[in-house]
Amino acid sequence: MEIIEITKENFKQEVLKSQLPVLLDFWGPRCIPCKRLMPIFEELAAEYDGKIKFCKVDTSENRSLTHQFNVMSIPTLHFYKAGNIMKTIRGAVSREEIEEHLKALLD
Repeated sequence: MEIIEITKENFKQEVLKSQLPVLLDFWGPRCIPCKRLMPIFEELAAEYDGKIKFCKVDTSENRSLTHQFNVMSIPTLHFYKAGNIMKTIRGAVSREEIEEHLKALLD
């Protein structure tokens, strides 16, 4: 299970051109809800290894991507399939809600 750090340099290749669906987490190192989400994100990455690609964008380090996608609050989760955003969730979210959207990506 590898969680890929996304930057403007690798975004297109890792997210838009991915053969697998992608869950992209916009987070920040001082964000408490982001820190609470991290263990859930890691568990799901292990469970869906080889089925869904898990990626993270540190908003403090990658402001251009943050602005490009109009991320106004963190955490923000983008669910991608075939290079298209299928769903966006902002703020604290339960494992169950994330998993519901992951399963929808696999259908």
